[in-house]
Amino acid sequence: MINKGPLPLSPSTTVQRGGINPVGNPTLPSLPLIKGQVIEGEVIQVKPNLLVETHASIFSAALSGRQFAVGERLLFRVLNPDAVPPKLLLISNAHLPDSPIAQHSPLLRSLLYRHDSLTPVLQWLLQNHSQAKPESTSLSLLRQFWQLPAQPQAEDIRRLLLQSGLFSEGRTKGGTMAQLIGPATSASDLKALLQILVLEENQTHLKPLLEAIASVQIKALDALLSSQLNYQWLIPWGETGYFWANLRQSDSQRQRRQWSLQLHHEGLELGTLNINLLLTEGQVMGGPSLAALHFASDTNWLVALVKDSKPRLQEALEPHNIFLHQVSVGPVAPPLPRDPVVDNVEQTAILDIKV
Repeated sequence: MINKGPLPLSPSTTVQRGGINPVGNPTLPSLPLIKGQVIEGEVIQVKPNLLVETHASIFSAALSGRQFAVGERLLFRVLNPDAVPPKLLLISNAHLPDSPIAQHSPLLRSLLYRHDSLTPVLQWLLQNHSQAKPESTSLSLLRQFWQLPAQPQAEDIRRLLLQSGLFSEGRTKGGTMAQLIGPATSASDLKALLQILVLEENQTHLKPLLEAIASVQIKALDALLSSQLNYQWLIPWGETGYFWANLRQSDSQRQRRQWSLQLHHEGLELGTLNINLLLTEGQVMGGPSLAALHFASDTNWLVALVKDSKPRLQEALEPHNIFLHQVSVGPVAPPLPRDPVVDNVEQTAILDIKV
């Protein structure tokens, strides 16, 4: 076990990580730790102390009976983010949910359990919107296909899902997906565009973005192997804003013919806004499906807005044979991990670290 006793840890060393900024300054903000969250660290030293590097810092702990190797990827569950320093739990393979992908290699396991995988992509998109300098041809292509019309329709959301990079490899020449929307090119697919930027324009600092998309692809594949659904992608909103979208269907929801969609947005105009949609397929052939919507915000104007907009919401859903049977509004709940994490983990190998 690592540092289970009362001995203090060595001081944390702040890591200046270039992220996606070619000049070497951090461009990704330090994300707050969340209880239950799974974070990843990489072993960068084993003697005289074990040093583990995360996205924001390096922390150290006394060596225990277990042998570690430089480059080894470790997963930690946040037990108490408010403690000083925070308390983390080292997670072993035996404590992870059964997954053939997680068991295949440490890299795939890392991609599968990565928290908020699309955050680097979101930060890059926001950064490019705020830049005043002339953009490259590739970034001009991004602005052409990665946007919504002023009055988006269901087909526009579907198009963004298909162009998000989740299905890049499936859009090969002659494939079913290519027949539906065409092959993945830099003018029609986010992952293909990033590959062009990295390989042909030598923007190697964008490699973390390709890894971010690979992470949501691995999550989708892992869900598919369990007869479930888990699609995560970004939806542009307004001039510079984005919604994080997560379309899911658990095994129990599949049996009830239900789907859930989560939307999350943070910005100056809307503040923090969460939208949860639960869609239940009609029980009678040709009968209407039922939709339940819940809005959560840290602003006061949302209640009146949703109340006034309910008739228009129903009117928009009717052509799709969907009946809006429930709408609710509430405050933003305390943040929870968006991705599956380990639940019943034995509390051994506790780490007290400074992040």
